[in-house]
Amino acid sequence: MVSSLLNLWEAADHGLATIADTTETLIGRPARTFRQWARENAGAFTRH
Repeated sequence: MVSSLLNLWEAADHGLATIADTTETLIGRPARTFRQWARENAGAFTRH
């Protein structure tokens, strides 16, 4: 188990991932940030 975790961490420790423009390419507009999404959808997570 420990060996598997160490292998996983080693594989994941190669710096930051490259950010692709997949969302913009697919939907034709820039992706929103999580902050923007949270503001737009905050009402869905509050009591009525």
